[in-house]
Amino acid sequence: MKVGELLTRESVRKAREGVQKEYNTLGYMKTKVETDVVPQGDGKAVLQVRVEEGGKVRVVKLAFEGNNYFSSARLRFAVETKSSWLFFKNYYDEGAFDRDLDAIRQLYLAHGFFDVQVARGAFKFDETDKEISPKVRIVEGARYKLGRVEVQGASTFKPEELQASFRDLVGKNFSRKEYNEALEKARRLYADAGYITTEVADDLDFDRSKGEVRSTLTVQEGPKIHVGKLLLERPHMIDPGKPSWFGKIYGYVAPPVQDKVIAREAKLKSGSVYEKRKEEMAEERLRRLDVFETAKIESQATNDPNVRDARISVEEGVTGNLMVGVGMSDALGAFVWTSFSEKNIGGRADVITVGGELGQKASSGRASYLDRHVGESDVSLQYQAYYTDTDEPGYHERIAGASVEAGIPMESLSSSDAFGEGMWKMYLRARAEHVRTDEGDYNPEEDFNRNYAVATGRVRVERNGVTTEKLDGKNYDKTGGFLVGVGLEEGVADGTLTKVTTDLDVYQKVTKKLVFASEMQAGIMPNDAKDIGPTERYYLGGTDDLRGFKYRQAGPHDKGDSDVPLGGATKLLARNELRYPLFESITGVMFLDAGTLDDKAFSIGDPRASTGVGLRIKIKRMEMGVDLAVPVLTQDHDQKRFFHFNIKGGVTP
Repeated sequence: MKVGELLTRESVRKAREGVQKEYNTLGYMKTKVETDVVPQGDGKAVLQVRVEEGGKVRVVKLAFEGNNYFSSARLRFAVETKSSWLFFKNYYDEGAFDRDLDAIRQLYLAHGFFDVQVARGAFKFDETDKEISPKVRIVEGARYKLGRVEVQGASTFKPEELQASFRDLVGKNFSRKEYNEALEKARRLYADAGYITTEVADDLDFDRSKGEVRSTLTVQEGPKIHVGKLLLERPHMIDPGKPSWFGKIYGYVAPPVQDKVIAREAKLKSGSVYEKRKEEMAEERLRRLDVFETAKIESQATNDPNVRDARISVEEGVTGNLMVGVGMSDALGAFVWTSFSEKNIGGRADVITVGGELGQKASSGRASYLDRHVGESDVSLQYQAYYTDTDEPGYHERIAGASVEAGIPMESLSSSDAFGEGMWKMYLRARAEHVRTDEGDYNPEEDFNRNYAVATGRVRVERNGVTTEKLDGKNYDKTGGFLVGVGLEEGVADGTLTKVTTDLDVYQKVTKKLVFASEMQAGIMPNDAKDIGPTERYYLGGTDDLRGFKYRQAGPHDKGDSDVPLGGATKLLARNELRYPLFESITGVMFLDAGTLDDKAFSIGDPRASTGVGLRIKIKRMEMGVDLAVPVLTQDHDQKRFFHFNIKGGVTP
């Protein structure tokens, strides 16, 4: 309402209701709003709005009525309105509740309940305690199945080829997620074959008498597109003025990323077919260099309808980083650390890293250099030198070593649809170390006073197809896809060493923000653990391993000293978590871990398991993890731990 507007009963009512609604939206349900019209003469009047503010209204319990397909617990994960619990108070927000009604409706629609009705139920309001128990009333209706899928306008591909992705869905209960995935596969048939201007639209038609939803795909085909020019766009750099002597030297060591490096990572060649998959892989390669603030590739129309340029937009990021900090964990105690890295040596996006730690139980130093493209090839080489001095459970170890590792892309596997998205890569590593261990104050039956050399070669094949999102609004978290790796290592380490290791990490969104994560490992050696040096054996237990047990203290122990873990030759481990962002930068987790370890070759040890809850906190330059674990399956001599924590933070000088 504005000064000078006509004042009517209706406009006064709307003004009063508008103010009331604003307070209700903010959770002040007890607020009373009244209006008075005071005549001033000459056809004018003053509108007075009296507000009697009440306190916020606490949500006691959010209830649901009429839900059969989804449990109330499942629906609570989908809404913003939360019940209060113990010391956690949640206040009613009218706007959030309105959004919740739509979120629940969208959840049902996504699972084929196209006639669902979602509305407010009867609220329970306690005026004395300023508490409210809102209710959502649901009429689910019938669940529709996907009927036939028809295709119109397709000639490049047969209708059967476009329908193939829907074949397993026809006749089954409709799932929006599965339907959208099938629709995307149909669209990708064109996009990945170079028909990137082709449009595939879908239209849903309902047969309520049969409980079916039918889909019609309408294709507007375009020509096959070829790559024209690579157009590189970089924002204009502000002239910083005359650089210092240090700036001159550093500018020579790490100048802006060379244009040829960007083109090399893009791998989009002029004249080749413009495949959408290759465009996305090129964009991902640029992002993984971690030298750009942003990196985006888009096709751009030209005068030739059969040719589109690839427009590459990048914004330079900070590539050098010097940090010092402190940390603490239940396994390593307190420590100080420092690290320097530069990710753009010579403008070639090569990486040099130098760092070290000094702590109560462990100290270390290391330096590495990564040549991303040896001789402009696709092969990478990483050189490392390191030294560690650690108080491990059962012995004290000192290791001085070096390694070199080559990374070789496996394009033939990466381009195969059978393996989904992601790049397969082979790693070949050679490692040489000098190891010295001593028993210290321990009294094991096995002799841990050793001095030996390690020389091994390893081949590992892995595929990284993990996707990330900002679920907490600030930090990237793994939300989908998987990483799989298989490795074989051969050599000597105070005995003949042969190791076969596999790992599989799977990430799946359960709801919009709830993520299931499963990280599985398996390792096996054909000889008993006692036949090789202790630094090369498998161990079980700890914050980053099997929670609920002390670091390395789940598994076989020495007969002479039960505080000395023997390690193992066969290991299985699975860490399963449900992750949900509670607040910005704070994620809650529920976990179930299970694992086995045996010191004999090809022998599965007794199982161990634990469950619990935890928090992950990520703020600027600081990360913290806390877990409360309950061992539910243990064996003799296992050493339990109910509280795990680690914290690490640093600053840039």
